[in-house]
Amino acid sequence: MRGQLAAKLLADFRANIFSESEATIAKEIFRLLAHDSEVKIRASLAAELAHCPHAPHDIITQLETMNSR
Repeated sequence: MRGQLAAKLLADFRANIFSESEATIAKEIFRLLAHDSEVKIRASLAAELAHCPHAPHDIITQLETMNSR
């Protein structure tokens, strides 16, 4: 279920359809998902945000660090 919700949120974020306040909330959710124990969720998050020009740099860095372990 988390994976499906994350996928929908990521798709909408990449489409840049959120208001500024909605985007802020989405980024906070991404920060939480970056710590998810399920590898598939972190991998999906990394793959989607890698091609998103407005992805938060701190989340990308965090995911890179976790994937290099």
